[in-house]
Amino acid sequence: MREQRAMEGKMRTGSNVVLIAGGSGALGQTVVPSFVAAGARGITVDQHPASVQTEGRTDMKADVTNEADI
Repeated sequence: MREQRAMEGKMRTGSNVVLIAGGSGALGQTVVPSFVAAGARGITVDQHPASVQTEGRTDMKADVTNEADI
């Protein structure tokens, strides 16, 4: 019972993919590592993608306000 309560509220993503628009900014730096640590593949989309690649994360250059980029 104690273990079940300990797992409540913890993120479990399995083999999911998480897409973060504007992910090279503060949001991506904060949220993507948490998703990756939980087992998800993180994909960030930003006009200025991060210059340093990290395991479990893919950065893509695109402007989500421009339909041609999507």
